[in-house]
Amino acid sequence: MNFINIIIYLIISYIFTYFSYQILRKYLSDLPNSRSSHSVPKTTGGGIIFLTISSFCFLFSEWNMPLACIPLSLVGLMDDIFDIPKTYRFLVQAITITFLLSYCFILNSLPTLLYIPSFIFLLILGISLINFSNFMDGMDGLLAGTMTVILSTIGYSYIPELFFLVLPLIIFLLFNWNPSKLFMGDVGSLFLGAVFFASLCQLP
Repeated sequence: MNFINIIIYLIISYIFTYFSYQILRKYLSDLPNSRSSHSVPKTTGGGIIFLTISSFCFLFSEWNMPLACIPLSLVGLMDDIFDIPKTYRFLVQAITITFLLSYCFILNSLPTLLYIPSFIFLLILGISLINFSNFMDGMDGLLAGTMTVILSTIGYSYIPELFFLVLPLIIFLLFNWNPSKLFMGDVGSLFLGAVFFASLCQLP
């Protein structure tokens, strides 16, 4: 991706984010509770924006593991709207991580004796990363900013396709920075957590 393509991609991401925000603010609102860092309702569900933009690009790229994280994100979107039971969310998280682990370079290179305990450890780690990401979404700019740095580092060193997600995430950060106008919601935080784990599985 050259400099001109990056600028065009950022412009498209900004336009898409701006108009999507105008729609989301009418239908999705995050009401503050005892765990919230905000005291007034904020627009949520913004993760669908960078998910949509990046997934379209991942569809035509050599590394398309993030596409496997979309079902988990859709469950997150449903949870943003309808409040899905925790059991269902956990089940989808476990299925997603299990699928990603089937492509884990390090795990698949282990001897049989170490495979099962390593699989269990990584399964717990993957589910934990997803839920940590979900928890971090409540702070202005925290999750988007952290993931921008982490995914940029991995993308620069190992998986350049990650910049398909990093660039629209930077645009989202403009709306999510303090004082935030837009939260990513479960649809975005679950996706970022799963993509982060997917990228870790691909490291040599």
